[in-house]
Amino acid sequence: MATHAGPCFSAAVLPLLLGFLLLRGAPSRAADTNTVAVGQPLSGRKRLVSKRGKFALGFFQPAESSRHWYLGIWYNQISEHTTVWVANRDAPLSDPASSQLSISSDGNMVLLHGDRAKSPALWSTGVASIPPSSSTVGVLLDTGNLVLTDASNTSVVLWQSFDHFGDTWLPGGRLGRNKRTGEVTRLFAWKGYDDPAPGVFALELDPNGTSQYLLNWNGSMEYWTSGNWTGDGFTGVPELKAYSNSPMSMYNFGYVDGKDESHFFYDVKDEAVVTRFLVDVTGQIKFLTRRRRLKAQRRVVEGSLMPFTYRDMQSVTNNFSDKLGGGSFGSVFKGSLPDATATLVAVKKLEGVRQGEKQFRAEVSTIGTIQHVNLIRLLGFCSEGTRRLLVYEHMPNGSLDRHLFSSGPGPGHGVLSWETRYQIALGVARGLDYLHDKCRDCIIHCDIKPENILLDDAFAVKVADFGLAKLMGRDISRVLTTMRGTVGYLAPEWITGTAITAKADVFSYGMLLFEIVSGRRNVEQRPDGTVDFFPSAAASRLLDGDVKSTVDRRLDGDAEVGEVERACKVACWCVQDEEGARPSMGTVVQALEGLVDVGMPPVPRMLKVLGDPANYVKFFSGLPST
Repeated sequence: MATHAGPCFSAAVLPLLLGFLLLRGAPSRAADTNTVAVGQPLSGRKRLVSKRGKFALGFFQPAESSRHWYLGIWYNQISEHTTVWVANRDAPLSDPASSQLSISSDGNMVLLHGDRAKSPALWSTGVASIPPSSSTVGVLLDTGNLVLTDASNTSVVLWQSFDHFGDTWLPGGRLGRNKRTGEVTRLFAWKGYDDPAPGVFALELDPNGTSQYLLNWNGSMEYWTSGNWTGDGFTGVPELKAYSNSPMSMYNFGYVDGKDESHFFYDVKDEAVVTRFLVDVTGQIKFLTRRRRLKAQRRVVEGSLMPFTYRDMQSVTNNFSDKLGGGSFGSVFKGSLPDATATLVAVKKLEGVRQGEKQFRAEVSTIGTIQHVNLIRLLGFCSEGTRRLLVYEHMPNGSLDRHLFSSGPGPGHGVLSWETRYQIALGVARGLDYLHDKCRDCIIHCDIKPENILLDDAFAVKVADFGLAKLMGRDISRVLTTMRGTVGYLAPEWITGTAITAKADVFSYGMLLFEIVSGRRNVEQRPDGTVDFFPSAAASRLLDGDVKSTVDRRLDGDAEVGEVERACKVACWCVQDEEGARPSMGTVVQALEGLVDVGMPPVPRMLKVLGDPANYVKFFSGLPST
C-alpha cells in the first residue's frame, strides 16, 4: 500500500540539495488516460496517467493498515508510492469501488461516494462562474498539476491543483499571495504519516506584504521565517543563494513581486531529476531531490531530443570504455540505454565547442528536427558545465572506411559489391541534397569523408556529423585543415580563405566518390616515397575510355561499366577548380539515377598538377593511417 513518508532527512530550513536516490520506473497501463470527462468518470482501481507517464491520479491508502481511501496524485515512474497531492484530505472514503471522480452538471470536478444521487460531494473544484453552455474536462498534466479546463479550449484553465497545495510543492507551482484578493497559497503538513488531513504546520508568504516565508504552527504562532528576498536568495537561507548561483545548479529559483501577485517559483533543468518541497508532519521543510535511472519510458518523442546528464553518459557508455572512432569534432563511444531492449547508441564527446549552453541547445534542437532516411538520427544530448555530448542511433556496420580500405578476416572486412557501392554513393548524394536544399536553412556539412558515412545492418547510408560545423564556430577552418585524414577531401576554397558554400561539400563528395569506385585511399605513398594520387589517374583513364580499370581490383571486374563511367564523370565534375562549375547535389542525384546525361568533364587543373608526383603539394600531406 501507499506510504507518504519520504527518505529521512534532517533539513530544518529551505534547502541544499539533499541527495540523489536511484529509483525504478513503473510503466503505465495501456488503458490509462489523462482525462476525466462527462460520462467518463474515474472510479475503483482506474487511474489517470499524465501524457508522458510522469504522474498518476487515483484512489490510494496512505498505509497498509489504513482503512481509509483518498483521491490523490503520485509519482508514476517511481517504485515507492509517493503522494504529492490529495483532494479529500478531511473526508476519507471507505471503498473506492463505490466512489468516483466525475464532471458534475455545473461543470465542476466532484468526488462522490455511495448513493451519488443523495450524497453530497466529498470534494469539488468549487468554481462558481462556469457558463452553463460550457463543456469541461479534468486533465492531469506532466507537471503533476490537475486542471479543470474548457473541453473546446484546454488553454483556458478554470481551476488547478497548483493553486491548492497539500504538503508538497512541485516545480512549476507558485507559492505566493494575490494582492487583489488577499488570497495566499499555503503548504499544509499532513496530520500524521498515515493521515493526510491538514496538520499543525503551514508554510506561506507573509500575508502582511513582506517577501519572507513564514512557517506557522497551529494557525498563528510563527515557528520559522526565511527572511526577506534579496534578489538571489533569502536572508535566512544562505545555502539557497550559494546553490542557485552555482554553475552546476540543476534548478532555476526566483521571486516575482508584481502588481497583482507576489510569488516564489522554481524549476528543474533536467527531466531526470525528480524534486519537491515538502513540509513534513514535524514541521521540517525539506527539499527532496532524486535522480531517476534512464528507462524505457524516457524514449525520444518525435521531433524532440532526450536530455542526458554527464552521469547518465558515463553509465550508458560504461565510463567511455568502448571507443568506436574519432574525427574532426571529437571521439565516439559505443553505449546502450538501460531500457527494455538495451538500445545501442553512439555517444560523441565533442571537443572544441565554445558555445554557451543556451546557444548549444538551440543548435542541437535544430539538428534534432532534421530527419531523412540517409541522415543519422540524433536521439539526445548532454550539456553540463563545459561538457558537450551528442547521442546518436548506433549503426551496426560502422563507417564506410572500414569496408572500403580494410582487408583480412573479421567483421567489416568483406569486399563491398559494386551494386552496394553504387547505392551507397547515391544515398550519400541524397542525404547531402536534403541538407543543402530541402531543409529550412541550407546546412553545409564541411567534413564529408568515408569515416562520416555510416551503414546500418542492410548497408543503407546514414550521413553523420551534419550540423556540427556550426557548433565549432570560427574554429572550424582550423580544425578541419589540421585534422589528419580530412584535408584530402577539402575544397581549394578552404585553403584560399574564400567564403565556404554548399559547393565545398560537392567537392568533398567527388573525392569520396573516387574512393568508392577504387576501394582505396585517393592519396597513397609508394615504396619509393613518391605519392600516387588516384583522382588524377581516374580522370586520365576516363578520357582514354578505360574506366573499368579504375574499379577496385578485388571485384575482379564485376561492375556495371555504364555506372562506373557515370560515377567517374560525376566525380570529376564535382572536383572542378571553380565552385561554379560543380553541380548541385540535386543534379548529382539525378545523374547517378540516370535521369540526366552526364557530359565529359574537363580535367580540373588541380588533377593535372597533382598527377605528377613531383608536383605533390603539402596540401595533401596528411596521409591517413589504415
